[in-house]
Amino acid sequence: MPYVESKIWAAHSEKIHLKPLPAGLDAFYKYVRGRIVQILPHRFFFLARAEKILKLEKKYSKLSEHELKKKIFKFREIFILGKEDNIIVDETFAAVREVCFRILKIKPYKVQIAGAIAIEKGCIAEMSTGEGKTLTAVMPAVVAGWRGRGCHIISSNSYLACRDAEDMAPVYEYCGLKVSSLSQDDNNTAVRKNAYLADITYCTSGDVAADLLRDQLAMDEVQGRVIQAVQLP
Repeated sequence: MPYVESKIWAAHSEKIHLKPLPAGLDAFYKYVRGRIVQILPHRFFFLARAEKILKLEKKYSKLSEHELKKKIFKFREIFILGKEDNIIVDETFAAVREVCFRILKIKPYKVQIAGAIAIEKGCIAEMSTGEGKTLTAVMPAVVAGWRGRGCHIISSNSYLACRDAEDMAPVYEYCGLKVSSLSQDDNNTAVRKNAYLADITYCTSGDVAADLLRDQLAMDEVQGRVIQAVQLP
């Protein structure tokens, strides 16, 4: 893997120039446009943004391996600092799309990109069987991993969770992220803890619910011991 010089401190010290708030007719136009956007279906805007991302394909397909890696690390630093906007998200999705093609030999198509945008926006994206939910989740998962909050991708069963984590791991590792998966058969506490500490964790809803219950019981036990120790003379 080629070394990419980090400029995260330079980006962190960069001054942010805020645009003045609109006034007069500009403010009225912004208001009317905002109301129209609220009325129209989100699907329309997601597909429109997906079309813009598809147009960036030539830009990233021409990059060398080192140039693409440099772009990926640049985007990563922007997300770490929380300075991203819709334009950066679109550029990031286009770059990750190119990474998917170079590693997996497949590219997310328009509907998958639109689904990824919906997920990144915090919406629920419903996709039919065969539309490629596994590949759709990769783009928003990379962004979530870069933000440092941890990302859980929940599958219907342990087999799918482990399979998808293994298949998509090369893409995440290319983007500087650690991926793991959980199996219901593995009851080793240390292994499960390390899996949750990864940037992206593939698991099932049963895993998450059971581990949450275990943590709550453990915390209640610890709190009970602390209270008992405080009450001792």
